Order: sequence, then C-alpha cells, then structure tokens
Amino acid sequence: MGFRSAANAVFGMVLGSGAQMVSNVVAAMAATAWLSLSERGVMVTIMAIAGLSSVFGTLGVGAAFRARLPREELATGALTASFVMAGACFAAFAAALAAGAMLVLDATSSPGLATPPQLLAVVLATVGLAGLSVLADLRIANGRYASSGRWAALAALAGLAGLMASWLLFPASAVSLVLGQSAGVCFALVLSAWAAVRSRLIGSSRPTRTSFGALVRTGVGMMVLPSSLALLTRADRVILEVTEPSSVVAIYALAATYVEVVRIVPTAIGQMASRAVAQGVAFRKVLQLCAASGVASVLLGGAMVAMAAIATEPLFGADYADAVVWALFLIPAEVGYAVLAVMNFALIGGMWSRSATALGVAAAGLGVVAYVTGATFGGAVGLIVARDITMLVVAAGAVVLAAVLFRRRRPLSAALSSRRF
Repeated sequence: MGFRSAANAVFGMVLGSGAQMVSNVVAAMAATAWLSLSERGVMVTIMAIAGLSSVFGTLGVGAAFRARLPREELATGALTASFVMAGACFAAFAAALAAGAMLVLDATSSPGLATPPQLLAVVLATVGLAGLSVLADLRIANGRYASSGRWAALAALAGLAGLMASWLLFPASAVSLVLGQSAGVCFALVLSAWAAVRSRLIGSSRPTRTSFGALVRTGVGMMVLPSSLALLTRADRVILEVTEPSSVVAIYALAATYVEVVRIVPTAIGQMASRAVAQGVAFRKVLQLCAASGVASVLLGGAMVAMAAIATEPLFGADYADAVVWALFLIPAEVGYAVLAVMNFALIGGMWSRSATALGVAAAGLGVVAYVTGATFGGAVGLIVARDITMLVVAAGAVVLAAVLFRRRRPLSAALSSRRF
C-alpha cells in the first residue's frame, strides 16, 4: 500500500472511529447524568463484562481470519464462509460466558447483580459487540478500512439512539439503558450483515471443516494477546466493583472515558498493521506507527483532560470532581495502549502465535496481580497507578519482542511453505 492509499485508509478509519467515539462518549455522559452513582456503576460493570466476554468468547477467530485471508490464494470463499459461521457460533458462546460471569459476581461479591433483566441486558450487549467485531474483521481483512469505520460509527449512533429512546420511554435505570443501547447496536448489526451480503463480502460459498478447523486452531493460538489487551483495558472496572462501592466505579469510569476516547487513532493505525505485516512490511514502519500512536495519545489525552476540568462539575456535579485528576493520571496507560494496539496487530499479521501467547500470558498475569493489589490497598488511585505501570511495562516488552521476531523473520514464501495451519 502506497503512502497516499495508506493515508486515505487511516483518514477513513479515523473519521469513522471519530464518529463512533463521539457517539459513545455522548452515550456515556448521558448515562452518567441520568443515573445515580450506584446505578451508573452497575451499568459500567454490565458493559465491562459484555466487552470482555465478546473478546474471550470468540476464541480469536477474527485475528486468525485477518492473518490468513491476505495470504490465501485459493478457497477464499470457503474461508470467509467458515469465518462467518464460526463468528456466529462463538458470539452465542460469548453471550453465555457473560451471563455466567454475572452469576459468579452475584454469588460472590455483588448480590443482586444477576436478576433476569440484568442477564438479558448483558447477553444482548455481548451479542451486539461480538457480532460487530466479526463484521469489522471481515471488512478489514479484505482491506475495506473506511467501510469498517463507517459501520462502527453507525452502530455507535444506533446505540445512542436506542439509549435515548429508552430514557424517554422508561424510568432510567442501568438495565433499561443497556437494553436500549444494545437493541440499537443489534439493529445496526443486522444492517451491517445485510450490507456485507449485498457487497459480496459474504458470498454463496459453503464453510468447510478444513477452513473452520484451521481458523479455530489458529485463533486459539492467537487469542491470548488480544484477550490480555482486553483484560488490561476492561477488567479494571470489574475489579473495582469487587473492592469499592459502585459510586467509586462510576467516578472511575467517567475518568477512564475522558482519556480512552484518544484510542481512535491508535486503533485506526493498528488495524492497518496486521495486513501490512502479513504482506511483508519492515519493522521500521511498525515503529513509526507506534510513535505516531503514542504522540497522538499524549496530545489528545491532554486536550480531553483540559475539557474535563471545565465541564465535569457543571455537567455531573461535585460528586464527580475526582474524575478530572484521575483522568490526568490515566494518560500514561493510554500511551502504553497506543503502542500495544499497533504491536498486537503486528504480531497477528506475522502469525507469531507462540510469541504473542507468551507475551499475553505474562501481560495478563502482571495485570491481574497489579490491578488487584492496587485496588485492594489503594482503591481507585492504587488501581490507576497499577494500570499505568502495567501498560507501559507490557508495551516495552512488546516492542522488544517484535524487534527480535522481525530480525529473525524469513521471506514470506518460505514462511508459508513451512507453516502448519
């Protein structure tokens, strides 16, 4: 991909991701304003569980598809059909996983968290997130970056519309808002699937056992690092729900929302890294992508904190004042995320599943220990420090690992001839 094509692709994805970000931020701010601290904390927990389950439950088949499709010369139709089938099956599995997690929390640390309406909410939210992820992977693997960004934006807008409709029609609660938002997302999911069929991204080919099995085997091998990244960026709310009142979770979630919106640029750049590495790009280019992502995170994060300092108390009241300072100290973690977002997709594109698994296991272990320790002994502030340290350490480790792997890299044709899928 030439510079102009790459720039256009990044611009298209950033534009789509920007619209998605604005919609998600407005939805989060609206829910913060409409709900009590405790109800907002419950909503954050439900969405965090749905987000984690949508990553763990799909068993990495999206990453496997992104890595395999650019390399395929034959049977791409069967591979695509097998991926769509796997995505549908594992989205259902992810929903069951989310419901199980809610039941565990209800039985151990948060009684009353697994009522039937709450279980329905987490299931619907998980299906929407997992389904959209499958269709995003389908488009990105085919090089349709701008289209992926547009559909992500549409889904976020539909979720915002559903959230507002729920607020207008029913008494505001965590469950009603999650159900409304998720219903809108699922509506967009149906439209996105229909568009994929119309554009022949999903054709008439049938899935095969060989392709299905290859995706699952490769995906399971590749899922550890993306799952660890999801754990590092989403499990903090769940851990804080166990150690602190829901009101603290709500304040922390607002702080995290302020700085996490900067992820639109690292995510857009990282999406391209997988396909670029699969096609043989040099490590120097990957480092350039990491540097651009990190700088963007610092600049955008600082701007968001400045806006938060002005708007937080007038919009949400003095109870949320701590969110501004917490957001400022969460910026280092976002710099680490910016590097990891690129390196994650680079390792996927290189099909370095064993190395990615080792990094993912180490990252997950460090993250869980650091987060639990920080939250237990320092509350939200302790968790923030733990998150900053963990993300920066793991990002540095990912860069070193990638440097070694790229140095040992063989020509693409030789790698393919010896790779067992």
